[in-house]
Amino acid sequence: MFGVNFTRTNFYDSEINPPLEKFWEYDADAGFSKYSACIADSILFLPTLYGELHLVNIYNGKKIAKQKFAGPISGSIALDNNEVCLTFSNSDISLLCYELIAGKKKWDLKIGEIETAPLLFEKKLFVSTLDGKLFSIDKNKGIVNWSFSPENKIPKPSYSSPATNGQVVLYGCDDGYLYAVDFDNGKLKWKFKTNASIKSTPSINEQAVYFGSTDGNFYCVDLESGELRWKHNFECPIYNSQALSDSFIYVNTQDGFLKCLNIDSGKEIWKFYAGSLLSFSPLLIKNFVIVGCYNKNIYLIDLKTGNLIWSYQVNGRIKSSPIMWKKFLIVMTDNQTVYCFKPKNDNP
Repeated sequence: MFGVNFTRTNFYDSEINPPLEKFWEYDADAGFSKYSACIADSILFLPTLYGELHLVNIYNGKKIAKQKFAGPISGSIALDNNEVCLTFSNSDISLLCYELIAGKKKWDLKIGEIETAPLLFEKKLFVSTLDGKLFSIDKNKGIVNWSFSPENKIPKPSYSSPATNGQVVLYGCDDGYLYAVDFDNGKLKWKFKTNASIKSTPSINEQAVYFGSTDGNFYCVDLESGELRWKHNFECPIYNSQALSDSFIYVNTQDGFLKCLNIDSGKEIWKFYAGSLLSFSPLLIKNFVIVGCYNKNIYLIDLKTGNLIWSYQVNGRIKSSPIMWKKFLIVMTDNQTVYCFKPKNDNP
C-alpha cells in the first residue's frame, strides 16, 4: 500500500545495514506512476502506465506472471489476500478488483478518473477522483457505500490520496482545502483552508494530521477540531508526501532538500541537499530515511544528523517512492527499470 499503512506515515518497521549492493534489476518495458509498488509474500506487485501488472519474485528478480488491463494504472494498488484492487485515469473504468488465483475480474466501477492511490481498511476501499470526490466502496461487493463531494461550483481535481485512522478519512483537493470526512457515513466533519492546491497525501499521527500545500507551507492540524496547531514555511511549493516517526517529520521539497522537522513544534532540525528534485515521498525505516532523486541517486540519510551514509547511482531518474520488504530495498526508475538492493554479503 502506498504510504506503507492506512495512516500513510511512510514508516516501515525494519532496518537495513549499509553498504548495500545491487541484487537484481528488472525491465518492466513500461513506465511507472509516482506511487510505489507493493510487496506481499515475497512477490513484488508492479503496476505500469502501459496497463500491466507484473508479479516478480523478490528473491531473484524473475517474472512470475503478467496481466494486461484496459488502461494505464495511474495510482498504486491495494492488496487483500489473493485479490488486488487497481485504479485508472480512464473514462471507461475507474477501479477494478482482480482475483489473482482465478485469473479473472471480480468487479469494476466507473466513478470518474483516478490518479491517486486507493486506501484499503476493514474491507472498505477509499479513493479520491479527478472531479474532487471521495468514495467509500465495499471491497467484497464492489458497490459504493457513500460518496462525498466538496461544495465547489466548478469541480476541482484531487491528486491527494486518502488516509484514515478508522474514524475519519482525510484528503486534499485543488480547491486548497483538506477535508475530514466521517469514516462510516461520509459526512463532512471539518475542512481546513490553505492558500493553494493540496497535492500531497496527508499523514496521521495520534491526534494530528500533517500535510503540505503548494502555498509553500507544511501544516499540522488537530485531528478532532480541524484547528491549526502549527505551520512551517518552506518558501517553495510542496507536492510530495511526508514520512512520520513519533518525534520527527521528513519532507522532500521542490528545491532539492530533504528536511527534518520536530513533530510537536514544526521547528527545522536539519536539512540534506540532494542537488535536484527528490522522489514523490521519502521512506522511513528504523535507522535511516531513504530518498530517491531525479539525479538518479538513491540516498540513505542518518535520522538524527541528516548526514549522508550511503548512495548509489542507477540508470534512470527516481520519481516513484522507494519501498522495502524485509532487507530488500526496491527502487523504480523512469527508464522502465526496477532495482533491488540488499546489504552486502547478506545472503537472502
